[in-house]
Amino acid sequence: MRELQASPVWAQDSSAQGEGLQGEGLQDIVVTARKKSERLQDVPVAVSVATGQDLINRSVQSFRDLQAQTPSLKMVQASNSPSSLFLAIRGQTNADIRLNADLAVGVYVDGVYSPRAIGIEGSDLNDIDRVEILKGPQGTLFGRNTTGGAITIYTKAPVDHWEGGARLGIANFGVIKGSAYLNAPLGDTLAARIAVSTSQRDGYGNDRVSGESYGNRDVSNGRLALAWRPNDALTVTLRGNYGRAISSAQAWKPVSMIAGSTANRAVAAETGLSQTAARDLYLSYSGGGRNTGVRDNPFGERVTYGGVSGTIDWDLGGVTLKSITAWQKFHRFTKSDLDGSPFALFQYTGIVTEDRQFSQEFQLSGSLLDGRVSWITGGYYSDEKGFEDGSQITARAISATWPSITYGATRNRTWGVFAQGDWEIIDSLSFTGGVRYTEDKREQTSRNRTRTTCTALGVPLASVGNCEYVVPSVNYDAISYTAGLDYKVRQGLLLYVKTSRGYRSGGLPLTGGSTVSPAAAALTYTPFRPESVTDYEAGLKADWFGQRLRTNIALFHSNYKDVQRSVSQFFPGIGNLALTQNAANGKIDGVETEITAVPVRELELRATGAWTKARFKDYVVNGVDLSSTPFVFTPKWSYSLSSAYTAPLDFGSLRAQIDYTWDSRMATSGRNGFRRSLGLLSARLALNVEEAGLNVAVFGRNLTNERYNAYAIDQSSLGIVVAMEGEPRTYGLELSKSF
Repeated sequence: MRELQASPVWAQDSSAQGEGLQGEGLQDIVVTARKKSERLQDVPVAVSVATGQDLINRSVQSFRDLQAQTPSLKMVQASNSPSSLFLAIRGQTNADIRLNADLAVGVYVDGVYSPRAIGIEGSDLNDIDRVEILKGPQGTLFGRNTTGGAITIYTKAPVDHWEGGARLGIANFGVIKGSAYLNAPLGDTLAARIAVSTSQRDGYGNDRVSGESYGNRDVSNGRLALAWRPNDALTVTLRGNYGRAISSAQAWKPVSMIAGSTANRAVAAETGLSQTAARDLYLSYSGGGRNTGVRDNPFGERVTYGGVSGTIDWDLGGVTLKSITAWQKFHRFTKSDLDGSPFALFQYTGIVTEDRQFSQEFQLSGSLLDGRVSWITGGYYSDEKGFEDGSQITARAISATWPSITYGATRNRTWGVFAQGDWEIIDSLSFTGGVRYTEDKREQTSRNRTRTTCTALGVPLASVGNCEYVVPSVNYDAISYTAGLDYKVRQGLLLYVKTSRGYRSGGLPLTGGSTVSPAAAALTYTPFRPESVTDYEAGLKADWFGQRLRTNIALFHSNYKDVQRSVSQFFPGIGNLALTQNAANGKIDGVETEITAVPVRELELRATGAWTKARFKDYVVNGVDLSSTPFVFTPKWSYSLSSAYTAPLDFGSLRAQIDYTWDSRMATSGRNGFRRSLGLLSARLALNVEEAGLNVAVFGRNLTNERYNAYAIDQSSLGIVVAMEGEPRTYGLELSKSF
């Protein structure tokens, strides 16, 4: 791709790149994890790569599928947003999708940072060049600081010749998918590329009372890119995208209810039953068929998202300037019922979220000392504005003030400067060092209220206008860094050690306020400070036996400070409020492995594995020691196995691929929300008619039809645990044509 090279040229079709054969061995993969083109095996960083062809070979259906063969990466659907995800790498995660909390794992598309995970599950993975997934703190090379890692997606750039293709897929549960792309040269210096996709799904189950479906989805995406190259030194690429996702969640079902809890008393009041009988009635809704449930509040979501960007690559003669300018926006409306019952225990009758961001990044790079030193420096600025307006009902039968309205208008501004260099000290021994300085400013206007009271002001609604409360703004700054040594024992054998520090900004609670007094309300708006992770890593990247075997191993230790967590904090005269606070410190140790082998030309074998030991220390809330609380989305053990055999035919080839993933028991929420240990089996059989550019494939996912809870919510303050079921067995047919 043009924008990935120091001296821009027309982008080349790299769809065949991946874990394939190079002669009789594994193919070299070129990445830009350090903002320059390098062989994956020469990069002293833990990074996993999936090419566009890899995604096709695994019949990837959604953004979430990227985790299947990536050690330490976990993605879970957000509890009240079917199109949004919680992203986690090495124990670092975003456990909320609100506008006041930054991501622990950054997502970049063609160099543009996505500030929120809202709508990301509906992202377009059509016509992708590759995805690079970096583990550990980032910041000295990327637009934003992140503590867990970065997922960088590179779409295919315009090329200087005609090409195109289309894909059609059908599957059970009424799935229909279609996608297409077209590249067109528009003269000697200009080319355009367009990619579109759409998919529909009927749903996995139905409500036992209303008959409404669970898990239905309708997603459409489109992208357009224009590349202008007036001379060998300058390339300008303009991109635009737009998408829409309409969906509902899978069914929620009760798991447990604490006797005498708020939820128990609310069900008793709503039904007129004793608390014991009310508890039994509530738990009876945990039965029923797969992906069936009960709800009394509609659960649906509509998200629209889009943006434009401009990238300039300019070779100034020994120094390359890169500019990335972008504007993004999304709008979300959702309703949800998260108690798994026909009772009004925990539901959002409506949430409207809107957000837009302008960002600008400059990079200046070059080399010194006959190429023994390469360097990059730059700056980043972003200005994000948005609002969230949500209406929540909790234990309606025993609450006199429902609904609770949370409204927050936010503005998040950040700027930073960074520099990093690589110095080949002597042949085969190199040093890498980088530093970044960041400043963040957070502002918020709150209009939180109940049916009767302005909660942010502690006064009745009748005595003020719109309940507006301007929360005092906060400013934070931090220094991030990286430093490491790598030694190339021989071609194809690299050893490295490194340390890095990442930073995630602090902010302001969106759910503050009280019904007591303005002074009490101010206490609940206590800002949360930045959290930081200092990571130590040692790794080996090795090719063996003429590149027939590849073994990449990384060991890491992370010190995690000022951990941001949503906690139920007690305030005198007010009671418990759920707020984001710096609740704890922690430590994380782990090992990640990726092994690929081609014992014969036709056979490819792959295995990945991760062991992660994450634990809290100094975790005390309201005098209670919570250090035994597990890290969410961080299984102790996980692995994947993949086998692919390609049989050559006179007119093309027949490829069979089997993939298996397994995770040990994993916490998803609090101290009582878990997903059991789980193994999922998938397979794909594809016939390629080379001369016709035709490919026909059949695929299956979760072939053993495992039934499991994908995500459980621990609502301890309410007294219940509920869970969402995972997707059942799916199978289908794909037909694609390229030219």
